[in-house]
Amino acid sequence: ENSQIKEVYITAYRDAQGRYHRGIAITTQVERPSPFGQKSQTYIFGEQLPEAELNWLVEEIRAWLDVKSSDSSPSPEV
Repeated sequence: ENSQIKEVYITAYRDAQGRYHRGIAITTQVERPSPFGQKSQTYIFGEQLPEAELNWLVEEIRAWLDVKSSDSSPSPEV
């Protein structure tokens, strides 16, 4: 399943026990929509990391994605 990362951000949510969590969410575009028409999938990780590390990691991932997308995409011909 070839998927493309759409966005990376810090998310906050409460679990079933009402505990508050913050983590890094990565949303990917799926190649073929699911039977329910879902076109993206979100993964959350890093809930155990301190706030400063979450912020740093999001910036690192975004920078890596910028480099990766500029590497792989040929410049469009006009």
